[in-house]
Amino acid sequence: MPRCTIVSFRFGPTDGVSVVARNWANALAGLGFGVDFLAGAVEPGWDDDRPLTLVAGLSVGASGPPKADRLVEVLRGTDLVVVENLCSLPLNPSAARVLAGVLRGRPAVLHHHDLPWQRTRFAHVTDLPPDDPAWRHVTVNDLTRRDLAERGIAASSIRNGVDPDPPLGNHQATRDRLGLGADDRLVVHPVRAIPRKAVGRAVTLAESLDATYWLSGPAEDGYGPDLARELAAARCPVIHASHANRSDLYAAADVVAFPSIWEGFGNPPVEAALARRPVAVGDYPVADELRALGFAWFDASDPEPLRDWLASPADQRETLLAHNREVAVEELSTRRMAEGLESLLAEAGWLPCPPHPTPRHSPSIRCWSGANPSDAWPGWANGLATWRSPPPWLSSPPGWPLGSRAAWPPAWWCCWSPDLSCWPRPSSSTTQCGPPTMRIGARTAGTDRPLSGAQGGFSPPGFSHWPSVCLPSQCVNNRRPAPRPLMTVTATQTRLPAAERRRQILDVALEVFARHGYHDTSMNALASEAGVTKPVLYQHFVSKHDLFEGLLTETGDRLMRAIEAAEAEETPRRQVEAGFRAFFHFFDERPAAFSVLYGSSLAVDPEFRRDARQVRDSFAEYLTRLIRVVDHRSALAMAAGINGMSEGMIRHWMHEGRTRSAEEMAALAARLAWGGLESLA
Repeated sequence: MPRCTIVSFRFGPTDGVSVVARNWANALAGLGFGVDFLAGAVEPGWDDDRPLTLVAGLSVGASGPPKADRLVEVLRGTDLVVVENLCSLPLNPSAARVLAGVLRGRPAVLHHHDLPWQRTRFAHVTDLPPDDPAWRHVTVNDLTRRDLAERGIAASSIRNGVDPDPPLGNHQATRDRLGLGADDRLVVHPVRAIPRKAVGRAVTLAESLDATYWLSGPAEDGYGPDLARELAAARCPVIHASHANRSDLYAAADVVAFPSIWEGFGNPPVEAALARRPVAVGDYPVADELRALGFAWFDASDPEPLRDWLASPADQRETLLAHNREVAVEELSTRRMAEGLESLLAEAGWLPCPPHPTPRHSPSIRCWSGANPSDAWPGWANGLATWRSPPPWLSSPPGWPLGSRAAWPPAWWCCWSPDLSCWPRPSSSTTQCGPPTMRIGARTAGTDRPLSGAQGGFSPPGFSHWPSVCLPSQCVNNRRPAPRPLMTVTATQTRLPAAERRRQILDVALEVFARHGYHDTSMNALASEAGVTKPVLYQHFVSKHDLFEGLLTETGDRLMRAIEAAEAEETPRRQVEAGFRAFFHFFDERPAAFSVLYGSSLAVDPEFRRDARQVRDSFAEYLTRLIRVVDHRSALAMAAGINGMSEGMIRHWMHEGRTRSAEEMAALAARLAWGGLESLA
């Protein structure tokens, strides 16, 4: 089994980097790695039972650097190294330099939670993070990815994932342990006490809510004296105590406080959403990125809306909590995180091959073999050879014709998978991997060789993406080999360019969102309808929210391009008539666009309403340019009225099933609008 070592300054039960490192460890184990940990220190409460090695000199504040030969020894036999923040923040610069030197030229993922220029006290540091052609860089947010790009380092964003079904905490037992009654309100602040966590703001929030304040983490980075002063000055009951079970923290809470001034990500608000607890969040930059996913969080600096919400009816409170949980499950689950990690490792060529033997049933894999290639299935073109029969553990053959004849040897096989994955080869004791092209191989007297003379192409029916087909090359040391094609058959349908793939996804999304609405549409369904894998979908859109927002913008732009073409007409009246024709024909040809631009999904998020309003404003601006007989301010007001009239007519027309033609509706709208404008002349 290939081995992955995760390296950090320290590992502990509560700090965010350790929590994420454990989640990555679980994901990597699911991808076929044996995982172990390497650090300079371990805190009480770290209970992961995978191997952990401590090396002097790696921890924060170590008296000296680690010895390079000791790191080489510990990492001997490791296939992949994941570095958690140790080469990102200068908390031990000498350790970062030594580790970077040891990792030069070998597969490594530098996982960045924070970077020096994002912390005032480290802004002068310019030699972190290090870079090497053999490495991959991963950030936990898009802000940091863009920062790295500006400094010449390419990175991928993989947001932190949380367990979508966390264990239930014990509400009553935890509150009893704290001495809280049924009517006592509790604000939980589940963080370590350091300056950027803004303990004072959390205390102020608890005071304004007449609540008890519970800080669960210890003071660090010399913050102890400041923390003691802040807690002593609090005008509310204060509890400063750790608790081993994180689920109990959220179960006991009435409100979760997270008023930080800087975070690389911020796990507690997401964890609170899964525990169905309201959160008051600070204005740190990455919080805006997370809010854009759809979270409805309270502002930690403005307690009144939160106080009102706590006093609101239970069903109203439940609506918000259910919404936040849905966003967390859809956008930030550990499954979603693991998919991003798998995509990254697949691109790098670092995915392990699955263990032999056991060819597993999968609808995404097709394999056939046969002794007599002249036994063709019906429907194959040009008399080309096909396999006699597929193995019973695989799905039925789709029947693709090859583009030309080939001299087939006595024993042969072929496999393909759209998932760029490895699998066991039928009738063989080895496992192999295939790059994203079609491969055909033959087996004669126990030796694999390519077929000669086979050229042309294929297009698997029902698939719009490029399939991957087995090579008869074997995996080396349980790792995906560098592609060494023995023979390639060119596909008739190549991988779509990024712009075309985005266009295709948006076209599909328009129909799916119109049919099911925003809430009932999942990224799984969108990927399936578009004929792509979820990693491909997330390469183009970071979330469902991002996709819908892009769809609103694109659909509005297409509508306005159609309308503005009417300005080519010679007179204002003809321009008005042509504009309304373009307006009604657009929705006649794309009824799904009406559901997206005017439907109930806009109520989900203020940003959606803003984007739809921009479309209406653009139409009003177009009309304003045609109203030349009054001043601009009056023209804007009149254009807004015509715009509202147009929206009312399009809604009426759609709701009655478009029983009139688009031409008739355009003529009615133009007569109504022009009649009013003409009276001003």
